[in-house]
Amino acid sequence: MTDPLSVDAVAAVDSTNLVADVLNSRLYQFDNTAVTPAARGNDTTDIHLMAGGTYAEAGDFSSAQSYLHQAGQRAASLNQLQLMAEIQATLASVEQRLSR
Repeated sequence: MTDPLSVDAVAAVDSTNLVADVLNSRLYQFDNTAVTPAARGNDTTDIHLMAGGTYAEAGDFSSAQSYLHQAGQRAASLNQLQLMAEIQATLASVEQRLSR
């Protein structure tokens, strides 16, 4: 069994603050180390972006368009302007391929 204190990364959906609090404040596991505890919530932007790119590479431009559109919406909701620009450029390329 893995010692719960030796986990390198924690994936949390609704309990991001709780996980960060436990790692950082209660356990003091990382005191006097170079490690900064972090928890990541459920951010699907990167998942949709990767799926869109994978579908585009496979030639399924309709699915790529759908996933890239979802990634763009998520990036916009998080005000990730640079990522939005990259998604929009990729989406434009995919939509150009769809129109052929």
